[in-house]
Amino acid sequence: MKKFIIGVVVCILTVGGCAFSTKHPTVEEINSANYGAAPENPKEQAMAYIQETFFDPMSAVVEWQGECEKGWWRVIESASMLVPPKVYFGWKIKAKVNAKNRMGGYVGFKDMEFCFQDGKLVKVFS
Repeated sequence: MKKFIIGVVVCILTVGGCAFSTKHPTVEEINSANYGAAPENPKEQAMAYIQETFFDPMSAVVEWQGECEKGWWRVIESASMLVPPKVYFGWKIKAKVNAKNRMGGYVGFKDMEFCFQDGKLVKVFS
């Protein structure tokens, strides 16, 4: 019986953790959010990030997927499943990026999302 109860508790916590990760902000939260100042040079900031972090940044091929626009993103700030991820509001621009790896071959296009607050790059999702 104890194993059954423990199994049920683990399932509830697992499903509860998944519920946090799929929850979108409400319309009221989106409408009242402070997105901050739009970045003046989002593509240049994104390219600077690529220059600093990629193995062969000179080989990077970037295909921008639209312009920088208001958006939101979620960040898990705690290892605990009981603490929901925090939602941030700001500006986002998406790109597909392909670059060479250490072996000299292109790895294929990967989706990247560059997130800005108050005009500065604060988070990159890939």
